[in-house]
Amino acid sequence: MVPIGEIVGRTVVDIEDLFTPNDYLSLYNKAFGKSLDVSVLTGSDSIVSQIARHEGLERFNHNKPAEALLRDRSLLAGLSPDTLASFEKLIRRLNATMPTD
Repeated sequence: MVPIGEIVGRTVVDIEDLFTPNDYLSLYNKAFGKSLDVSVLTGSDSIVSQIARHEGLERFNHNKPAEALLRDRSLLAGLSPDTLASFEKLIRRLNATMPTD
């Protein structure tokens, strides 16, 4: 098991925190037809908690932004180097847990 917090350097995180806030908001906005900007978010907790708090929700459907990314692969081209580096770090860490022959 590789905790996501180990990758992003925080203790209370969700998988969505591998994305920079701007990158995740782009996915969120696409999925929900919104136009939120990072400037409206508050707190240092997970990005999904910050969005839910701003929207006045207890939770929102986390699958919808993931589905938006899967359905529109062109969104991958817009991901920042920081987001890509986080995912690369996770993949390298996961690979390091695999047994070698």
